[in-house]
Amino acid sequence: QDLAKIGIKVNMQFLSFNTYVERLSLSRDWEAYLGGFIGGSIEPHGGYNIWSVSGRLHTFNQGPQPGEDNIEGWKINDWEQEIDDLYVRASQALDEEKRKEIYGQAQQIIAEELPFIYMVSPLEFDAIRNRIKGIKYTELAGGFWNLYELQISE
Repeated sequence: QDLAKIGIKVNMQFLSFNTYVERLSLSRDWEAYLGGFIGGSIEPHGGYNIWSVSGRLHTFNQGPQPGEDNIEGWKINDWEQEIDDLYVRASQALDEEKRKEIYGQAQQIIAEELPFIYMVSPLEFDAIRNRIKGIKYTELAGGFWNLYELQISE
């Protein structure tokens, strides 16, 4: 309704995740989509399928799909390739601070180029018994993102 107020007609179609991915990656029969980036982990590399220029969920600036002819004038933007390269470098870095720095560089490019418009950050409600110690709340993931640090007290 809010988009209609500014003259944008929305035809909402709810799809299963597999159908959604298939339409986004194998078809160009869509104008816009509303989706969520949630992977259940604070590990950034889980989003590589979105940020890799050849990822099935790389839904902005899509190139020709397997078996299709080249698209005249299409090219990978330098910043897209740089994000892809940064994700690969970060996945190979063993030092946690170095990984954080590299993913931070990718986030900076994403913030500058805005390939997606982020519309919501969902609220989450977790019920956790008071015997569980080490919970660290964050806006980035659910209550168990730091599972390896949690302890159960007697």
